[in-house]
Amino acid sequence: MEENFEPGLFLNTDYTVEKWEYKGVEEEVYCLKSAQTDFDLTGQVIWKAAYFLSEYIVDNQELFKDKTILELGAGVGLCGLVAAHFAQTIVLTDHHDVVLDLLRRNITQSARDKVFTGKLDWGKTSLADLNATNHKDEAHELKNLDFIIGADIVFWPDSIAPLYITLREVKAAFPRCRIIISAYSRSALSDKLFLSKAKEFGFNVSVIKGAEMINIYELETIEA
Repeated sequence: MEENFEPGLFLNTDYTVEKWEYKGVEEEVYCLKSAQTDFDLTGQVIWKAAYFLSEYIVDNQELFKDKTILELGAGVGLCGLVAAHFAQTIVLTDHHDVVLDLLRRNITQSARDKVFTGKLDWGKTSLADLNATNHKDEAHELKNLDFIIGADIVFWPDSIAPLYITLREVKAAFPRCRIIISAYSRSALSDKLFLSKAKEFGFNVSVIKGAEMINIYELETIEA
């Protein structure tokens, strides 16, 4: 029985195009309309925190103008592609190969040379091992960084410590970069862990924009 088991039989890649528009900024991305049962594949769906962060980027476009941005847990890639309207370079990352295939499909459709994607597994993959390429298969090495962004990346309790390990590594390499995370409150445990683990890993967390059940946080290094 196990020899005949094929995980791909249960994999949904029946993507549809979603059109997003806010204040004259438009994007089209392939995505699923409903979540997978496999938590690793939630990146195939656009979640509310991603819409909220995308709107924040448009509303604060001067912050991101001509900047270099790294997105963690990019999933479909909406936030990064929206930021690409203003930024100089975007590097979109995720850890699951299925999600990365979707992400590459979306950056290929966008046809922007300055948007790159690569695999980054929090707490495991070193930033030095990040192999990011654009739709032309041109490589990009991160030599400077202004922003780290992420949307709905603090939901799973087991992922919070690995996320902070990666944030700490990137912040050590690029001390002046800002960290902005959009999160929808679904789990009291995850919310508590996200905030309590921050100080353990050397970060202060503050809310820079809030709405019902969604906050955008900025993480800053605690000065010694």
